[in-house]
Amino acid sequence: MSAPIRFAQISDTHTRPDAIERSQVFVDHLAEIQAGGYDFVIHTGDLMDEPSAWNARAFKAVISQLQVPIYFVPGNHDVYNPPMGEIEAPWWARLEVDSGTEAQYRGWFGPAWHTFSCRGVHFVGIDSLIINSGLPEEAEQWAWLEHTLAETALRQPEQIVLFTHRPLFIREPVEELDATDFVNQYVVIAPPGRDRLLGLVRQHRVTAVLSGHIHAPWQRSHTWPEGFTTQFVCTGSSGKPSTLAIDQFDLPLNPAEGLGYHEHWVTEDGFASRYHRRTHAPGTGRWTLGQAWTTCCPNGQTPPLQDGLGWLDAGYRPAAPEWQEAVPVSKLALGGRNGETCCMRQTFEAEEDIAALYLELLTEREVEIHLNGELVYKLDALDEQPQAWRSAGGTYCIDSPLLHLGLNQRLVRKGQNVLALQARGEMAAGRESDEYIAPQWLEHRQGPSLATEEGKAGQL
Repeated sequence: MSAPIRFAQISDTHTRPDAIERSQVFVDHLAEIQAGGYDFVIHTGDLMDEPSAWNARAFKAVISQLQVPIYFVPGNHDVYNPPMGEIEAPWWARLEVDSGTEAQYRGWFGPAWHTFSCRGVHFVGIDSLIINSGLPEEAEQWAWLEHTLAETALRQPEQIVLFTHRPLFIREPVEELDATDFVNQYVVIAPPGRDRLLGLVRQHRVTAVLSGHIHAPWQRSHTWPEGFTTQFVCTGSSGKPSTLAIDQFDLPLNPAEGLGYHEHWVTEDGFASRYHRRTHAPGTGRWTLGQAWTTCCPNGQTPPLQDGLGWLDAGYRPAAPEWQEAVPVSKLALGGRNGETCCMRQTFEAEEDIAALYLELLTEREVEIHLNGELVYKLDALDEQPQAWRSAGGTYCIDSPLLHLGLNQRLVRKGQNVLALQARGEMAAGRESDEYIAPQWLEHRQGPSLATEEGKAGQL
């Protein structure tokens, strides 16, 4: 190994277009990771809060600002759960994975199981939700995994790191699990798939197994009879805290540490980890809206230069007749017609060092958002309308057409900021007058904490 590998592991972002608090946690973690000089990032599942096109779009928009390679595996909120059979379980645990949700995930994020290498270490990501499902994809993944691990073993001393959404155990790998118990079916990979996977970990001397799902940091070292040690690490959540696993399942975890991510190192001597716990509260800074301008161009064109400056630059001064001045309001209609690119610029003045600024955006078109001349978000066009999804047990999640995006990490803390947006593509029929963008404050909430409010009812 030419140099140690250093990478970040995030998990359970539970992205929703209308969840401002989760967006802030996710954005802040990505900003820390971006500044941390990591080789890459692994996301161990529950990218979204529910498998829908709107949620997938929101997730991809948030990670569009990350300039570090990132690798995913699906979680139960991305593709649902293996069948529960006759086990007594809540309705949300009975949302079952099938070939359709698997194909949907691949269409949004790429392969559900995959592998990559970095400086002599082989990283293997698997889909833990199809294990014990009986789906054709399960047999396909087992064949691929066994072949991949066997091929890697021929290249010793290359190390192997496995990553998955659900952990393989809670206390120790040799513990016996009752496959008819809800805890063992929902919290961990249940037998018999769990035992088959542990057998592969032992057979191929896997260095580490990384997972998420339980929304709290957890780490175990296990030395096998053959004399080598495997590190098992679960990271916290980069979306929302939850005490469900701890309260309902009596797990030995600390819910106070639920929001955070792991930093890992792989060296020739082994594997080491450090947990980055989130402890700070949202900012409460203020800003004042300034001038807003809009214009439309034929698709593929942009407004002309002004004194050598492009329309995204801070010193650019919009001029008539290309631009139309808008009243500086907190909710600005995008305007424009199909076949045109709508451009919008708005200035705002940050009054304090800790300004907390979020955007509320309603559009189905392709969008680029720039702050102070830098591209910070890119949204793909959305082909399908949001749908309210209901189960037999109640409303699981209703997609919101709103998309909240955090800009806190890119602000000029005291002084003028320039927000610029361009939207391209076709608008949905009847929705032309609905599109808007609205800067918002994120208030620091008093009273019960987010962990208390969301954790009691939240699913893993």
